[in-house]
Amino acid sequence: MDCILFRIVFGVLKRPKDFPSFLLFPFTVNLFLYMIYYMLMKYLHKERPVIRSVFFMILSFLCWIASTYFFLHAANDWSVTPAYSREKNQDCILFRFYDTHDIWHFLSSISVFLSFAVLINIDDDLMSKRRDEIAVF
Repeated sequence: MDCILFRIVFGVLKRPKDFPSFLLFPFTVNLFLYMIYYMLMKYLHKERPVIRSVFFMILSFLCWIASTYFFLHAANDWSVTPAYSREKNQDCILFRFYDTHDIWHFLSSISVFLSFAVLINIDDDLMSKRRDEIAVF
């Protein structure tokens, strides 16, 4: 329910030009908030996540920041015809083959992978703990 409310408020205030941006922002923010909340709750309950999970989280945030930069400097436009959108294409900056939109795809896919790697590894410190001793939050 909260996510739907957040998307409605975001849609009314920001009104992105395209539908993918309308969904991309709330889903990404939801993933960030979930990771931060879960990590904070682990620290409040005196649990220490494995260093690998913290490392993945730092890397994922760095990749998200870089991918957001390239997303905001988009080389295409969904709200116009494909011919006009092609006119907005920029020079290829990576290996003289990939433009900023391609780099955004690379970085965002790496970011999503690292974010889920955080969530997979975050409870590895509880493997030797009995189930009834694990705090539920």
